[in-house]
Amino acid sequence: MADAMSDPLVRLVHRHRDEPSPTLPAEWALLRLLDRVGTEALTGDLSNVGDPWEAYEATERLWEMLPEKPGLYMFVWRPWFRFDVAETSVTAGPPKPGSVSQILYIGQAGASDDSQGNTLKQRYKGYGRYIRADPKVLWTPSQPMTRPQLSRYLALRPLEYWFTVVDDRSEIKRLESRLLAMFNPPMNKNELPKIRSRFKSPQPAFATN
Repeated sequence: MADAMSDPLVRLVHRHRDEPSPTLPAEWALLRLLDRVGTEALTGDLSNVGDPWEAYEATERLWEMLPEKPGLYMFVWRPWFRFDVAETSVTAGPPKPGSVSQILYIGQAGASDDSQGNTLKQRYKGYGRYIRADPKVLWTPSQPMTRPQLSRYLALRPLEYWFTVVDDRSEIKRLESRLLAMFNPPMNKNELPKIRSRFKSPQPAFATN
């Protein structure tokens, strides 16, 4: 416990344990996630044009080992909680880990030919100030869901960085758009269409003065 308490985030969680919890607003694009044909098509397209995805702990200096290549990337938050999943008929086949994860942000590097220096390595370097942000930002008053939200939610731990190299630059933006529509990550609000309910509040048939 003493070692754990040396972590600033652990100390903050302990300090605020009896207070209202910060929240992470998220909306799931259910229609797209329920579309088996669509999800398999996107999986196949990503496999056809990109390298296998790699996942690493998101540290301030991770950029040093990232490639000077174009591609797609995601910041993924994986909370500490794990389910102990038994090997049953339901879980047989592809591995189904017992962790719960949330894609926070999806981005791209090098989508256009004139993007000199816009590589996975260079893009990650730009996130350094968010990765090293003081985790107490999680308990500050909420801000509008805009770019500054990176400084809030990239303070979450444990945080992972996933990327795939896509050498065909002409495919990157299209694949990014499809991933955004599929997962609707909470920190990409400026790049996403609004998800609205199809059911509106009833309106009076006749207006009165």
